[in-house]
This record gives sequence, structure tokens and C-alpha cells, in this order.
Amino acid sequence: EAQSIEELQIPHNTVVDILLRLLHSEGNVAFRRILQVLKIPGVVQKILDWLRQEHLVEIASTSQSRANMLFVYKYSTDAGRKRALEALERSQYIGPVLVTIQQYVTAVEPQTSHARKIRPEDVKAALHDLVPRRTFIVDWPGD
Repeated sequence: EAQSIEELQIPHNTVVDILLRLLHSEGNVAFRRILQVLKIPGVVQKILDWLRQEHLVEIASTSQSRANMLFVYKYSTDAGRKRALEALERSQYIGPVLVTIQQYVTAVEPQTSHARKIRPEDVKAALHDLVPRRTFIVDWPGD
């Protein structure tokens, strides 16, 4: 789990843009929700602190619950709103922070114990309850 922007191996602005699009889309957003959407718990607070220093977001409200402070964030200025709108012009993606191809391969490779061969009969069995047009299945061996 990444603890810094550098460990994410993606541009700082990519993470900032996703977070600002989330704030624009949902308005006041609880810290828990930001964690839930971005999926980078070790980095979110650092990004939010940076955004606060830049006067792009602020804490909209706090509440005390089981000794944990729960923060709700919003963009704080016209500059924050403008930056969020610019981020939306570049992309509408709001979701988990993206990973590099190498990170993806490193995470997925151990899940693949062996090469899997998919045979035509496997596809037929998986689609048996569908009624595709005959031209959908072209030149099946054994037909």
C-alpha cells in the first residue's frame, strides 16, 4: 500500500483531479467516502493537506465519533471550483486511483497459476442459455 504520491508512480495532478471531480460531483464529502472512492488510504490525507494549503479545499464540518474526528471536505474557493471544472473537462472519471501497467501485472500475475486455454465448447457451454444469431458463432469446429 502506497504511503506517498511517489510510491503511486502516477502524476500528483491525476490524484488531485480525481479528488476534485469527486468533490464537485458529490458536494460535501466525508473523509471515509473519499477513502472508499479513491482506494489509496495511505495517501489521501497528504493530498487533502496539500489541497488545503493551496486553498482549493476546506473542511466543511467535523464531528466527534468514538474519539475519531470525522472530517467533511468541500472545495473552498472559486479557484477550487475552477480547478474541479477543468479536471472534469479533461476526464469525467471518478473512482479508484489508477495504477501503472507494471503495478497491475505485478498484482495480477500471482493470481494466474497457469495459462488457461478456452475451447469453443467452453464458450458454447457458457452461452448455452442464450440464443445468438447463427452468424454470431462462426465456423465452430465439429459443427
